[in-house]
Amino acid sequence: MNTPSRRKRRNRLVGRAAAATHPAPDPAPGDQVLATAQDIVADAWVQVLIEHRDLRRAEAQAADARCDTARRTLAAALLERRPGQIAAAHAGLEEVLSTARTAHRLHANAHQGLAQELDRLTWRSIEGTVTACIARGGPATPHSPSRRPTEPTEPTPSPVHWTRRLTAWAFHVAASLTAGARSS
Repeated sequence: MNTPSRRKRRNRLVGRAAAATHPAPDPAPGDQVLATAQDIVADAWVQVLIEHRDLRRAEAQAADARCDTARRTLAAALLERRPGQIAAAHAGLEEVLSTARTAHRLHANAHQGLAQELDRLTWRSIEGTVTACIARGGPATPHSPSRRPTEPTEPTPSPVHWTRRLTAWAFHVAASLTAGARSS
């Protein structure tokens, strides 16, 4: 057998316990100040991006409202059958639609930029947590318990499912009873 002696096992366990009770020293105060400043700047930048995205969303919604107004104007001109008004309303609708497309594209770009920045900040946070755990000699994921993959289970039937089955069963019983009554 290749089992270590009791003394080696005890020393190894005591060594692990000693490493856990005496973590690595905290980073220098300058590093903590720098990290705090980076967090403040990142939070401010995210707020600016959120405000920019919200402004672009409001612009897109206003452009949609202008499109609806232009469509109504064109519909009224079509009902009146006036070619001059129809041409002017159509040209106005084309202009408003072009503006709306631009507004929606800008909103999509602002939304995508915000999502990318939030992803970057999330990865930076994960990287910092893993680095801190490794520096103090702990596992890379200190707070997440190890999870075994769960076996797939059958989904629980919803009340709608049971209602459908009950209805089908009731129709089956009713059909059986009426068929039995006809044959007798």
